[in-house]
Amino acid sequence: MNTKNLVIGLLMLLTFTTKSFSQITLEHVYPNRHSQFFPVKFSSIGTKYIDDIGGSPQHIINVYNLDHSLYKTISIRVDSFSVYPESFSDHLFNNDDKIEILCRLVSAYNLPPSLSSYQKVRIYNEDTTLIFAEDSVTSYGQGISNTKTIVNTSNGYKMILQEWKTGASPAAIRIYSLSGNLPLMVKPITKDVNIADAFPNPSDAKVNIPYALPTGINKGEIVFFDLNGKEIKRFTVTDAFSTLELNTELGNGTYFYQLQTSQTTSGTKKLIIIK
Repeated sequence: MNTKNLVIGLLMLLTFTTKSFSQITLEHVYPNRHSQFFPVKFSSIGTKYIDDIGGSPQHIINVYNLDHSLYKTISIRVDSFSVYPESFSDHLFNNDDKIEILCRLVSAYNLPPSLSSYQKVRIYNEDTTLIFAEDSVTSYGQGISNTKTIVNTSNGYKMILQEWKTGASPAAIRIYSLSGNLPLMVKPITKDVNIADAFPNPSDAKVNIPYALPTGINKGEIVFFDLNGKEIKRFTVTDAFSTLELNTELGNGTYFYQLQTSQTTSGTKKLIIIK
């Protein structure tokens, strides 16, 4: 190949490469460290970014429009309790257009020796008006991406809460009928079946694992194995959400995990827990 043809070829390659990369554009950067960040498609106000910053004693949640302008800031404070938002909706618990937040509240203050912690559940409107209050219970599944707390049945949506009794078994299950509909967690994965890398990884606390179920399948399981291939835990997931959140379910160690459904099994990913 002569020099002229070589130069033309390099220029064509450079042009093609530039055009290929130019299809991916950095749109916006949220600079602060966030506890959770995900989109929700609400029925009344459309899709919003939920930026669960956290904090104590004020738990801060910023809600952003798709153009990244601030839509609303929600501040929840419950003295002596840590706040864990686990579900966002707008027409699930009542009929107004306000954002609803289902929260698990956890306290380790002023407890009798028999209890290591105390939990209760609260549901707030975006203006922190109390919609629902139940003491000595915890969300069934514990995690914003774990859909065991809110389930869709042939008889409508149900909320499942479990009585909180440290060291006591069995604990009673309470089932509540809901009048509304659950909004969609927007799925970041576009393939028919996939499971993404856990983040943060390694982790010493909360872990998020994005996933996507095959078209037409509304239920699957994320299964964890140890280094020897022995099954450790499995978690049921549904197509209502797109992320599994883990808190203290796994101990120190290295794990492999995959998404299993009745039709197929995803590739395997690695997770390291260091506490």
